[in-house]
Amino acid sequence: MNLYIYCIANTGLPIMAVDQGFAGGAVYSISYRDTSAIVSKVSSVYYSDENILLHEKIIERVMQDYTVMPMRFGTVLNSEDCVKAMLEQYYGDFSADFIRLENRLEMGVKVIWPVEKIKKEITAGNPGTGHQEDGGEATPGTAYLKRRLREYLWEQALTARADRFIREINDLLSPCFVECRTKKLMTEKLVLNGAYLVPRDRVAEFKSRLRNLKGLYRECKFLLSGPWPPYNFVSVRTKV
Repeated sequence: MNLYIYCIANTGLPIMAVDQGFAGGAVYSISYRDTSAIVSKVSSVYYSDENILLHEKIIERVMQDYTVMPMRFGTVLNSEDCVKAMLEQYYGDFSADFIRLENRLEMGVKVIWPVEKIKKEITAGNPGTGHQEDGGEATPGTAYLKRRLREYLWEQALTARADRFIREINDLLSPCFVECRTKKLMTEKLVLNGAYLVPRDRVAEFKSRLRNLKGLYRECKFLLSGPWPPYNFVSVRTKV
C-alpha cells in the first residue's frame, strides 16, 4: 500500500485530519523533528475533478491550524520509511520555506481588459501598428517584411501597455502582499493572471484594495480567488 502526500506542515505533533482521504482512508501525519507529511494510504489515485477537490480540501483543513506547503497532486511514496527519508533530506529547505510562508496565504487575481478598445488606442497612437494595404509595386518579399514589422510593433506596443497596467495594479496592492507571481497576456483578453502572497492579517485589506481597483478600472473585469494555501510560493520541489 502506497502513501499519498497532501502537504507538509510545520509541526512534529501528531495530526489526525477530520476529513477522509482517497477511498475513505484515514488522513494522518508522519513526522521528522518539527516537520510532518500529511498522508493517507492508497492503492492508486487517478486524475479527476473530484480527486483534485479532495486534495485541496485536506490541505485547506490542515492550513487552518498550521503553515503548510502543498504537494503536487499525485505525489506518492512507497512506505513510511520513504516519507521520513524525504522529510529528512529536505528538512533544511522545508524549514526555510516555513519561516518565509508563516501566517501568509495566497490570493489569486485575474484581470480581463477591454482588448478591442486597447487595440484601437494603440493603433491611433502608433500608426505603424495598424493594417495598411501594401502598394502594388511591392514585391511579395517586401510585403511580407512590412507585415512582419507591423506585427512586431503591434506586439511590442500591446506588451508595453500590459506591463504598465500591471505595474499600476501592483502598486496599489503592494502594501498588502510580500511576494507575487504574475503572468501577462496569457490571452489577449486575460491581461493578468497573478498569485499574491498575503499576510493573514492583511487579507481583508487586500480584498478592499481590489474593490477600489474595480472602481478605478470600470471597463476591466477583476476575478478574485482565495485565500488559498501558498501553492505558487513553495520553493522546495521534491523529486518523489
